Amino acid sequence: MAAPPVRPASVRPAAALRTALARAQAGRVAEAEAIYRQLPPSAEVLLSWGQLRRQMGDINAGRDLLERACAVGGGVSAMVALADLHLDRHDLASAQPLARQAMVLAPRSSAVHLLIGRAAEMTAQLDAATTAYRAAMHADPKLLPARLGLGRVLGNLGRDEEALGCYAAVVRRWPASVEAHIALGRFYGERRRFRDALPCFDKAGALGADVTWHWSATALGMAYTCDWGAPLNGLRDRLRARLREPTACLIDPYAVLCHEDDPDLQQRLGERMAGAVAAHVGAVPRPALIKRPDAARIRVGYVSGDFNQHATSLLMAEVFSHHDRDRFEVIAYSYSDDDASDTRRRVVGGFDRFVELGMEPPVESARRIAADEIDILVDLKGYADRGRPEIQALRPAPVQVAHLGYLATLGAPWVDYVIADAVVIPFSEQPHWHERIVHLPDSYCPNDRQRPVADAMPTRSGHGLPEDGVVFACFNQTFKITEDVFAAWLDLLHEIPGSVLWLMSGAPQAPRNLRETARRSGIDPKRLVFADPVSLPDHLARHACADMFLDTAPYGAHTTGCDALWAGLPVVTLPGRSFGSRVGASLLRAVSMEELIANSCEDYKRIALCLARDPAARAALRARLVAARATAPLFDAARFARGLDAAYLTMHGLHRQGSAPRRFAIDANFQPVHQPA
Repeated sequence: MAAPPVRPASVRPAAALRTALARAQAGRVAEAEAIYRQLPPSAEVLLSWGQLRRQMGDINAGRDLLERACAVGGGVSAMVALADLHLDRHDLASAQPLARQAMVLAPRSSAVHLLIGRAAEMTAQLDAATTAYRAAMHADPKLLPARLGLGRVLGNLGRDEEALGCYAAVVRRWPASVEAHIALGRFYGERRRFRDALPCFDKAGALGADVTWHWSATALGMAYTCDWGAPLNGLRDRLRARLREPTACLIDPYAVLCHEDDPDLQQRLGERMAGAVAAHVGAVPRPALIKRPDAARIRVGYVSGDFNQHATSLLMAEVFSHHDRDRFEVIAYSYSDDDASDTRRRVVGGFDRFVELGMEPPVESARRIAADEIDILVDLKGYADRGRPEIQALRPAPVQVAHLGYLATLGAPWVDYVIADAVVIPFSEQPHWHERIVHLPDSYCPNDRQRPVADAMPTRSGHGLPEDGVVFACFNQTFKITEDVFAAWLDLLHEIPGSVLWLMSGAPQAPRNLRETARRSGIDPKRLVFADPVSLPDHLARHACADMFLDTAPYGAHTTGCDALWAGLPVVTLPGRSFGSRVGASLLRAVSMEELIANSCEDYKRIALCLARDPAARAALRARLVAARATAPLFDAARFARGLDAAYLTMHGLHRQGSAPRRFAIDANFQPVHQPA
């Protein structure tokens, strides 16, 4: 957006500028901008105004104002501010010439050296970054960002002792610095020293900082390493209490979803996150929407950071190409890396257009999407890692949908629908969802029949498994393993002599912690076998070495469950009250194996024990799954796409009629069945 015109006025510029700054700092942005508009367009005014627009997230207007500040003699300050903005956008080509020019004009400026250090760090020129940060510290010993930058770079160079010394010195010198304590906590967290990180974040919290995100990241790190005990339980209590407060906050959602099965708490999580997103978007103008002709093909946009070798694309790759092109034009909006994988190639080929968003700010992406006149925008990420929920928060499309990437309510007024099925979100759960629930006829979860299984027949010995004995497998990420689930698995090992538990290796500390827990329970730690990552074809093939897949609870298998069923491995699951806990049940229903769905922990163990003691029953289930590859709705991507098409047509029709979003189901004949409001 171009900056508003500046009109001179008969005011005292210095006093008015001070007033504008004070009002901006107080959050009275509209009043501050009204003053800026009345001031003569001096470099100082343009610089201050540009920084305000940048802080509000309106990067284009901020850039325009800062460029004007440079043009009218703003000097080094304006150059540094503009270059810093370019670095925020990862636009090094624009930032570096400004940094070089500023260095010529002010070779001893700490701000310039700090800028050069940041640019060097972003381009992985770590030695150059070290030199620049040291120069900034020499120019201004009190420049805290330079010291923190130096600690960060030393850590990235693997010089951990020096980095730790740097951080420790900063904390000693600035004991009241929130940034210093958080930086030290992050240093420990990146090295999975979560019990050392926690006191750092607690100190920052005692100084008045909102450290909810850092608490949650620490809790999730402990979950990944299976570091159960009082510190983790205490963190979870803090997060529950934080969610019950009415204020917005940022939380790593998986720190909550992996152990909370309470729909009310998950709703609070979504609402708190949505509040933080709304605050981040702030007063940035929403793009204007254009009403397209009724006769035009419906234009569907999918936005994701996972259009590469990622679980989302592994599930959706075949679906994109099956949308009815007589009715739909399908466009991807990607901020994922091009990993040159076969999955990436297939995904790109499945769209009519594939738009690269790169690192551009969400406000620019929203304007681009609105300009493309998208009718239905489907976010495949939500609050998942690297998600950009701000794009949908800016309302670039008249109908907006959540699907697949995040299995809980987003708690946001800008998301109209969530794609589900009758198992994962019954309509009775609507009070816990801001989105209107849409049921597909089979499972909410797509699948890809083109997933290749390696031809070579794996052997148990090749994977460190015993040739005889039952192999209980779970290839879920380790953060999904809870104390209660692991205790149930150990009970199975007690009951079935010679059996083993086959898990993914996960974080380096996880195998050690799990084996120690097994040892304390009287189980030989050697009965826990850990699998390393391999290629997808080899991973699918090695399922043949297991006897059954044991799902986790309350956050269960999703892609891993699909993989197991596709590879012919029966899955035993325990659904709970939340979407994430019911995925396994949805998948099993869609392959007609409801008998593997437990109704309690004891039932879960009973089903697993019955299968463990009955090789013929296991063989029969495998045979049914092999046959299901060609017949089951779960693996029929074309059928899944027809269900999605019917859902999108219904959403679009309701919008065209002027109706508010409402929940509905798509029946087996792909017809909508509307539910009472």
